[in-house]
Amino acid sequence: MKFLVLLAVSLTVAAALPLAVFEDENGEEFALVPLQRQRRDTTWGANQGGFSLGQKGTLFDNGNHRLDGSLSGSKAWGSHGLKPDSYNGRLDYSHQSSGSGAFVSADRTPGWGTDVNAGAKYNIAGGKNWNADVTGQYGRHFGGPGVGLTVAAALPLAVFEDENGEEFALVPLQRQRRDTTWGANQGGFSLGQKGTLYNNGIHRLDGSISGSKAWGSHGLKPDSYNGRLDYGHQPSGSGAFISADRTPGWGTDVNAGAKYNIAGGKNWNADITGQYGRHFGGPFGTGKPQAGVMLNVGGKF
Repeated sequence: MKFLVLLAVSLTVAAALPLAVFEDENGEEFALVPLQRQRRDTTWGANQGGFSLGQKGTLFDNGNHRLDGSLSGSKAWGSHGLKPDSYNGRLDYSHQSSGSGAFVSADRTPGWGTDVNAGAKYNIAGGKNWNADVTGQYGRHFGGPGVGLTVAAALPLAVFEDENGEEFALVPLQRQRRDTTWGANQGGFSLGQKGTLYNNGIHRLDGSISGSKAWGSHGLKPDSYNGRLDYGHQPSGSGAFISADRTPGWGTDVNAGAKYNIAGGKNWNADITGQYGRHFGGPFGTGKPQAGVMLNVGGKF
């Protein structure tokens, strides 16, 4: 009976601070520390590629340490049978008082192998308006046929000869058509366009624009809009982006970032990334800008 009472009380005071105190039949007092503040949710999604179904939620949360988990499966349109085409699982740990954390994930596609990734972030120092942290990440592919997409580099360029007998290599300015994108999940649905606006083999510019609407929202006008441009310098791997997300009545979020590759070899690279973001308008007004600069070093072993 004590367990049932404890459970009922902890659910009602989970959001209350300070922590409630429970006294048992022997007069001993216990602090009621909620182990979970967030329920587990069923997630689903669908887009032009297929559909997915999963579960996510907080497995443990005592106010200082938090563990979240998710598990999902996905299937392509036209794929036969009930068995998912791919599976995904992920665990996220966070030390809430310091902001440090870690994660581990696995993505398995039968016949193509498993991708395992893990990472951690440790906050070194910080103040009211700044912070410094160290992040690390590890990833590896296991199993599968062992064949990548290297055949793309083996495709020869077409050659064109004009009326004077001069030959030209036909370098396509755009390798990717513009596609209509759509998606739906438990929150609502979205519709958009994405594609490569320019590509000469050295410089590439991709763009996307979309609108989304919540289930039950009235009218045809989208509830929010999103636009993004991505530039890539393909020989060096450097690039930049700018994006804007607008929700009428709530303002606009503008973000921009860039990455510059400093050095690298066959199995390693080092780059500097910077990012800037700011919220404009809405009921709370324009917010303070947020910016960060990171030095990243990665390698394959």
